[in-house]
Amino acid sequence: MKSSQGLLTGPNVEQQINLIATTASKQASAAAEISDSTSHILQRATENIQGAEEAVEILKGPAGLAGDLESVVNQFRLEDGQ
Repeated sequence: MKSSQGLLTGPNVEQQINLIATTASKQASAAAEISDSTSHILQRATENIQGAEEAVEILKGPAGLAGDLESVVNQFRLEDGQ
């Protein structure tokens, strides 16, 4: 049904407008949830990176000691020329 101004009117149009508004609201809520989830994933990924960097630093100690030990052991010679 058209009004005197050429606009569509009537209960069907109002229902469609309400449906569009409801759907837009639900989409906005879903987008907010996705954004929140993405933020949590980013935070966890950052924490994982920091943990991996700390593990690398911790493992450098034993690796350095192994290199030192190898240097000391290489200083020893057996009498058989070995």
